Amino acid sequence: MNDIKRSQTFKHIPLNKQSNDELFTMGQTFNELMDLLKENYEKQEAFVSNASHELRTPLTVIESYASLVKRRGLERPEVVKESIDAIHTEAVRMKDLTEQLLLLARRDQDWKLELSNIQLGQLLENIAKNMERAYNSKVDVDYPHSVTLYTDEQKLKQLIYIFVDNACKYSDVPVLIKLSEGPTIEIIDQGIGIPKDSIDQVFDRFYRVDEARNRDQGGTGLGLALAKELAESLSIKIDLDSEENKGTRVILRLNSLSSH
Repeated sequence: MNDIKRSQTFKHIPLNKQSNDELFTMGQTFNELMDLLKENYEKQEAFVSNASHELRTPLTVIESYASLVKRRGLERPEVVKESIDAIHTEAVRMKDLTEQLLLLARRDQDWKLELSNIQLGQLLENIAKNMERAYNSKVDVDYPHSVTLYTDEQKLKQLIYIFVDNACKYSDVPVLIKLSEGPTIEIIDQGIGIPKDSIDQVFDRFYRVDEARNRDQGGTGLGLALAKELAESLSIKIDLDSEENKGTRVILRLNSLSSH
């Protein structure tokens, strides 16, 4: 115990044999306590990392529009209106996102869903516009007609933002968001891709495909873990197809949710 106190690490007391005496029971209970403390410590780290990862994009959008108003707001009133709308939208998203991250930190609680009918085409157009502003790169949207879905708009928007953010971050050519029958949403990039042996692990919390690459891009290895939990709460199936140096295709198979 003194060694654990000095090193500030989570260690077990070695238990060499099974017995019913008090010392063995105390050692066993102490080891279980260490496991619980370690799990809670990792939950706290996960919350802080998720918060910094997921708040970066809306803050970038807000900063970009605020700078635009500062530069051109006096001479172009229409710029002010567009910027205020975008800043308000991102501020609301940050508020909702913060509440969702608080829920994520409590694994024993369910997501609280706010269900409504949403127009997917318009939702994707708004996401693309904000991501173009954040990354100063082209994001194309392709949808044949308007599709309505009964789901939680803010959580779906947050889920799509995570994948589009990754696509823009790791691709130098325009990203495509495609809406098809099903309905399905595809986020397609021609970026650096993901190694085949890493595809099954990218949704694991703390996993990073490339430590140096993620550090340079500001990633934490937690965005896709959050996406997985969001998708599960919305009954969305995620398919991921990627090849190194060729790009990545994310397919979200959507479902309308019941109010019950």
